Amino acid sequence: TDVMDITIEGVSPTGNEIFESQYKAWAYDGQLYFNVPEKTGVIIYTLTGVVYSQMDLQAGHSSLNIAKGSYILVFDNGIRRKVFIW
Repeated sequence: TDVMDITIEGVSPTGNEIFESQYKAWAYDGQLYFNVPEKTGVIIYTLTGVVYSQMDLQAGHSSLNIAKGSYILVFDNGIRRKVFIW
């Protein structure tokens, strides 16, 4: 028998990597909803750059009553989302 070395690169050994697509935010009926895979903070900015709100989110679903408008959400890890409340 021959000895063979096998190397696999670029794969997370634990499979616990958090992907950007797992950070979800959407609006419905004056509410801003979140679904995040881990505890995180989020800052909600108006389009003029003013901080509208800042909050800590637990893993899973959360919501916030919010005024009509357009917002940019920035999570603690740098992931950004845009939402429009009509």
